[in-house]
Amino acid sequence: MVMNMQMRKEHGLIIAFDMEDVAFAANLAKDLKGAEGNFAITIGRTLEMQTGKGIIAKIKEFSDLPLIYDEKIADIPYISRKIAEKAYDAGADAVIVQGFVGSDVF
Repeated sequence: MVMNMQMRKEHGLIIAFDMEDVAFAANLAKDLKGAEGNFAITIGRTLEMQTGKGIIAKIKEFSDLPLIYDEKIADIPYISRKIAEKAYDAGADAVIVQGFVGSDVF
């Protein structure tokens, strides 16, 4: 099922949290809190692998920016849905899904 979403047509910046240092990530999230402009944060696998999905909630606690879970989901629909649900339950505002797997995964 493809969601009908409104896209904002503003320039923005997505900051990739692909680091392995959890303390650095937390401090950067604090520094970005209240940033003016169109910003978002992606939580990458390298950071998630340090602490598990709890890092999503931790970064969400320190920052008011939208969080995108950058798992690059590319699995069968059932598994893709489960991964996305876990990310949303942890506080992610969006997830990244590989388009080549087809619209049944969306």
